[in-house]
Amino acid sequence: MIRETAKEAGKAADIIEKMLEGRVRKFYEEVCLLEQTFVMDGETKISKVVDNAGKEHGKPIKLTGYLRFQLGEGIEKEETDFAAEVAKAANG
Repeated sequence: MIRETAKEAGKAADIIEKMLEGRVRKFYEEVCLLEQTFVMDGETKISKVVDNAGKEHGKPIKLTGYLRFQLGEGIEKEETDFAAEVAKAANG
């Protein structure tokens, strides 16, 4: 799809290939955990963080699993009916 769109726009074949490589690389870096950027410093890839932790502890570390957290996940917010609260305050 991207290739056809770029061809229709008149891009050269070598430019199209570079565009595709860039898109695949970006997707890979966003999807693969070890290629993602470490959130604590915003620069280092996770693979490098794991390697550095292994060097600090003197043994290689193998990542065998992980948990994914989403901002705000697990925080339960009490649902209230504002109209009922106002009516209760007015009557009470």
